[in-house]
Amino acid sequence: MRNGVEIDQHGAPVAYWINRMHPGETYTTLNTNPLDFERVPAFTAWGRRRVIHLFDKERSGQSRGVSIFASVMREFRISGEYLGAELHAAAANALIAAFIESTLPDNQVAELFGTR
Repeated sequence: MRNGVEIDQHGAPVAYWINRMHPGETYTTLNTNPLDFERVPAFTAWGRRRVIHLFDKERSGQSRGVSIFASVMREFRISGEYLGAELHAAAANALIAAFIESTLPDNQVAELFGTR
């Protein structure tokens, strides 16, 4: 068995193990087992396929498809690292303090910076 596909000695599918529940029902349905799979033979008694398993085969021996997100996972990781660095930079910039030494009175210094 390979990722829910039961195969023979030549790698041809013999049966498929299909979950009885939709993945979204796992947390909403209380009286069902999320690990309840049903064995569905790949062919009928007279040789007709029972399951159409569509996927793009990229290498020999591959029995299931590659996620559509596989091509953008690197960009997601880099984007996450970039956003983290931006957040760190923003936090560091917010913590910078400035000191002003002047002989002017406090109200005149505040007027110079427009905060009064």
